[in-house]
Amino acid sequence: MICYLYDGTFTGFLSALFAAVRHWEEDEQAAISILRENSRQSGLFPERRVIPSSFRTAAKLWSTLTARLPAHALQDLLYAFFSEEPGVEDLLLHYVLLSLKKPVSARDIFADRRIQTVQRLAGRVAREIRRFQEITRFRRLHARLYYGVLEPEYNILPLLGPYYKGRFRKRQWLLHDRKRNTGLFYDGSRCRFLSRVELGKASGEKEAPGLPDLKNEDATYQWLWHLYLPAMAGDESPWWPGKHTARAGANS
Repeated sequence: MICYLYDGTFTGFLSALFAAVRHWEEDEQAAISILRENSRQSGLFPERRVIPSSFRTAAKLWSTLTARLPAHALQDLLYAFFSEEPGVEDLLLHYVLLSLKKPVSARDIFADRRIQTVQRLAGRVAREIRRFQEITRFRRLHARLYYGVLEPEYNILPLLGPYYKGRFRKRQWLLHDRKRNTGLFYDGSRCRFLSRVELGKASGEKEAPGLPDLKNEDATYQWLWHLYLPAMAGDESPWWPGKHTARAGANS
């Protein structure tokens, strides 16, 4: 059995998924699994292959999936991934492989228990996104920054960026997932995902925290917002404010 290991990001997952699909196309009977690099279970597999995260590879696979799958299926795939449920990678691998098989009937898809699990996870994530869109409030820390806190069960913070950017375009704000210590920072023009939140002191204010440290920005989430999400949401979605295009020619 071969285990493909990735770095934990959605781009990294798509890169590993691409490698797994290529292997499956060569041998449909092959036993394949996908795990995060730091997973304790990875040591149980006799053959492990670390797959580097590649924007180009991820975009290529996403383009294929966009052509093959309806928008709701893409949403299921993305939302289920961010549920961080143990073993979700193999569920999504099965989901994609089943969708790529020809022919496959709708009955086969809806009767499949692993597909049902993916849809159930995606539904839970979607409900939590809507709930925090309704209940999250920001408070003004000082003249330059509004600050909001949430502690969601699922890792929904990366999926909230477009919604809050569209809602508060003229404000500078930080949305802090205190459970994971990650953040979304909007400087008035660009939304950034912070892998770790560190607040300095505001200039002239002894106690009030200042702007977050941007050295912790994870730029891979720009691709999540500008390439992956539009394919499943479209311009009319209330939480996707306008159409964006990923920068061409990015390095892999």
